[in-house]
Amino acid sequence: MGFDQQLMERFQLLLPYVLELEGGQVYIQEYPNLKDNSRLNQDQYNEWLNKKQQKNQNNSKYQIRDVSLITKEDIQEYYYDIFLQHKCDKIVDLGTCYQYFDMVINIGPQNAALIMQKACNSSLDGVLNKNTISIVNNMEQNKLQKSIIEARKKQFQKFCDVKVFCKKFERDFNNRINKIQERILKGFQNIDKTKSGSNNQQEVAIKNIQNKEMKSKLIQPKVNQSQKSPMSQKQVIDKLQQNQIEKIQKDMNIQIFNKIKGVNKVTSQFILDKSENIHLSDLATVLSVYNDPNLDDQYKGICFSLDPIVLPNQEEFKQQEKVCWPDKFVNRNIIQDTEFAQILFEADYLLKLMSLGVQDDGKTPFVYPKELSDKGLKSCIAFGKGQFTRLFYRFWLVPESCIYKLEDNKYILNDLKIMCQARQIERVNSQLKDKDAQDINDISYQFAQKISELYDELSKHYPIFKRLQQLFKAVALGKWMYQNKVKVDYQKLQAQIIKVKNQQKLIPILKFEQNGDEVKIPVNFTQAEKIQKAKDYLIEKGHATTQNLIDQVVQQIPDLKGYQIQKQMFYTMGGIDPNCQNMIEQKIMKEKEVEKGNEDEEIEIPFFPCIKCKECQRMVEKQLINLDQNKCSIHNDFTCFLCLELVTNEDKEPRCCVINKFKYIFHKECSEEYETILNKKKDLIDF
Repeated sequence: MGFDQQLMERFQLLLPYVLELEGGQVYIQEYPNLKDNSRLNQDQYNEWLNKKQQKNQNNSKYQIRDVSLITKEDIQEYYYDIFLQHKCDKIVDLGTCYQYFDMVINIGPQNAALIMQKACNSSLDGVLNKNTISIVNNMEQNKLQKSIIEARKKQFQKFCDVKVFCKKFERDFNNRINKIQERILKGFQNIDKTKSGSNNQQEVAIKNIQNKEMKSKLIQPKVNQSQKSPMSQKQVIDKLQQNQIEKIQKDMNIQIFNKIKGVNKVTSQFILDKSENIHLSDLATVLSVYNDPNLDDQYKGICFSLDPIVLPNQEEFKQQEKVCWPDKFVNRNIIQDTEFAQILFEADYLLKLMSLGVQDDGKTPFVYPKELSDKGLKSCIAFGKGQFTRLFYRFWLVPESCIYKLEDNKYILNDLKIMCQARQIERVNSQLKDKDAQDINDISYQFAQKISELYDELSKHYPIFKRLQQLFKAVALGKWMYQNKVKVDYQKLQAQIIKVKNQQKLIPILKFEQNGDEVKIPVNFTQAEKIQKAKDYLIEKGHATTQNLIDQVVQQIPDLKGYQIQKQMFYTMGGIDPNCQNMIEQKIMKEKEVEKGNEDEEIEIPFFPCIKCKECQRMVEKQLINLDQNKCSIHNDFTCFLCLELVTNEDKEPRCCVINKFKYIFHKECSEEYETILNKKKDLIDF
């Protein structure tokens, strides 16, 4: 399970507890239109929607609407923004995260930050900055959680002293604190037997999340002394990694990952289509080529062809070889044994059969779908009314054009057209050379044009051509990801590639035999042939092969042996080159409003690298990994002290500040916001 998915699960499991009501009618009176226990009033919701509209350029999804009409998904999105905005995701321990998130929602982020800082003896400024987060994550969590409870009680008592009416919430407050303590103490399970079934399931799920997080920390098992050959640490690690890969493969919904249409570079997530599109396995195969550490850049490309085996003094070809690139360049299997290569072969093989007009036995006619034959699809020879012009042709399937859209770091492939190219091939001294077919009267040119014209309809009758189009898109997307440095884990890539075993590399060559008219040129027996024929006759009849008898038989053999018969072999070869040379960017003339429910779905890249921070056990955020950073946002020297986002050379007027004898960096806006917070520090309640 990826880092983002774990984070979302943690949020979804904690949210119902954070939104629990205490004291019956208190919140109902304060929020008369609350929806599904959302604790949202109209003003809060409107403010959030306005910010979303500005960020998403007036997307219709974020139009102002009545808070009583919002859905559970809307509520979850609202609180997930709060979860991330106030850095709940940066707290490693689940129990501590629960305490802080509960305070953010119920007493406000500034008070929540003050309590966290008080509990960990950090300087009080009312902001959960990177210094506070680092201290929180490195403390002994049980002790910290008790300190948070004590600090929260003291703060509530201070509120009651300043504002007497707060005392009416004292019982509710104590109930909430007790529940929080009990849940953390018992691991979020079996807290309240009166809970509904759904809540019980929620707590079981939280326990499962805790177990997953504990298992993710690799602990070397104790060696059983009774074992003769105990497992080494490396064997244990390899075993656990293998189990993890198998579990990922088992749990992953393959159907979802077969609908990829693009990638979001910032979030490192795939953008999904509504229907089948690029397959995860195809894209993994492409990326394994581009990210192969032992492959030079000049060889990082994919291609396939069926090449005849050429032998000296050979009258006709007998076999052909499946040739994959880059495998051929470096003489090792890279894509040869993958489903990707198998699809390339099957599509190319089918095209060759269609061009010859026969099945693979070279004699049985190939039957074209009536719908396509009515539109002029026929064999290459049939375009020339059965007359040969050349013996060799090579047909290549290549991308004609690929239309893509690039907006807000989202790269989406919209359409890709495939064309068939005709190339003439000639044999010169055991070498095969290509020559472009440009004559519109040439039968190979006419056949290729017809295939290009009917390709979309061909895909409906022959699904392998549809799969080929998906492969071409995978190559285009994989190349863009590589060129734009979208990070991938090479070892994880291998786990996603579908392998095909026991595939023959050599197969019989495809050909079409045609007998012509008799040529009226007599062919006579030679004297040696007559003598041999006479000997064979005498032996067959049981006579002695004396010279006298041989001469007598030779005199009876006619001179005419027969007539020469014209016979021709027609071959088609070629291959598939999925590398598009005509990438066309779709210009966005005007931003169209996206209707609710039609937004692009995004999903985590399963082979995105997971890197642990050098300073702690947290995973480094995706945005930082993409920028080649090896420390998380908390410990990175170049992340903002306040928002923890990376400060880059694109940021105008970054600020630097010394806090507690340590130098920190700010975005300009964050620095101004932090100064405002410090100026209001005197208004904070001391407790």
